[in-house]
Amino acid sequence: MKLKVIFLGALIIGLLFPPLSSPQVAVRDDRGQLVVLSRSPRRIISLAPNLTEILYFLEMDSAVVGVTDMCDYPEGVKEKSHIGGFNPSMEKIVSLQPELILATRAGNRPEVVSRLEELGFLVMVTAPRSVEEIFQSIINIGKVVGKEALARLKVRTLRARAMEVRRRMKGLRRVRVLFLIWHDPAMAPGGDTYLNDLIRWAGGESLTAGEEENIVRLTREEIVLRQPEVIIAPPVARQWLADSWRQWGSALPAFMHHRIYSVDEDLVFRPGPRIVDGLEQVARLIHPEAFR
Repeated sequence: MKLKVIFLGALIIGLLFPPLSSPQVAVRDDRGQLVVLSRSPRRIISLAPNLTEILYFLEMDSAVVGVTDMCDYPEGVKEKSHIGGFNPSMEKIVSLQPELILATRAGNRPEVVSRLEELGFLVMVTAPRSVEEIFQSIINIGKVVGKEALARLKVRTLRARAMEVRRRMKGLRRVRVLFLIWHDPAMAPGGDTYLNDLIRWAGGESLTAGEEENIVRLTREEIVLRQPEVIIAPPVARQWLADSWRQWGSALPAFMHHRIYSVDEDLVFRPGPRIVDGLEQVARLIHPEAFR
């Protein structure tokens, strides 16, 4: 009799107060694929450094169970399990049993993403093509991992800093910029890429923005023809630039006026929360007079 009473009481409570179901989250990634989760993922693998930085930015470091060998920021990421580089170990990924895998279109081959989905894993792919799309990718990841409010709050701060850079650039002449992403061979961003958008925000005009390819290869002769006023390159290109200086120094405005600069590639080549640091750095190089 007592058991019946307990059962009846539990039934009434269950009818009056049904268990709260986790709200389902559905976000379209940059492939147009729908990423659906019924709760915040507790086990996440990141396949790119910028995605790892976004997860830490959103205070999801405790949920990160695997990262690539290239993921080196912030400091705590070094303690995470590593799943390899551009060809991640499928066996390692399977052993970590992630509930969500974050990938990028630029850094992860389509066949790797397809194989992960064939194995039954949920994969979200990002491919931002502008500064604003980087901000949106942070918000979208925030939605998927249950941190949308925090993502929107932090993106608001990032956007305010970026808009302050644009405000300083208002009315200034756009400077012709050659932005090298590699030097041997010389390569620069072309097409519809976030790096060209970043250069525009920083008050410059990318000399390869009009190219159809996303990565443009250039000979020294082609660089001379484009007459850059500013050349920005990663630190590893210093020797190449020194050799170019000896060969073409008098033919390039950037060389003649000593406007050859290096930037921290992690700030500009990783489309994540530190992109605004990169934007501020590039803007100061292109228009130092706006920051005096």
